[in-house]
Amino acid sequence: MEVITRGKYDQGLTCIPRLRRNWLTRDFSVRRGGASNARTSASVLTKLADDDDLGVGTNVAMNRGTPSAVLETMANVNPEFLRHVAGNENTPVPFLKKLSVAADIGIRWIAAGNASMPATNLRKLSRDEDSSVQ
Repeated sequence: MEVITRGKYDQGLTCIPRLRRNWLTRDFSVRRGGASNARTSASVLTKLADDDDLGVGTNVAMNRGTPSAVLETMANVNPEFLRHVAGNENTPVPFLKKLSVAADIGIRWIAAGNASMPATNLRKLSRDEDSSVQ
């Protein structure tokens, strides 16, 4: 039985056996489907966060089941995922607070729509210099 090793996004979560995990295949569309599935386990999402396919990573970044530590690492490692992490309700609150003052208007706008954003930061965003963020 082959065991999936830990990748750069793994924060000490349990590795899973590849046995009978047929969607962890070379077919990116199947991996993308697993990454977007709400029933996919946190340990599998952690593994998929390390996938070379940008679409797989994007789906992991949007999946509410992705561990918060993995989301933060993904956003820090690859800016392509930042907008998706900003909209994920499982993103850690301290990281959301940082996003609320990001230079990118789009990031602030997405973060403002995140239900996990603290009220104090929402009040600040309601006075943002850009009316689309307000």
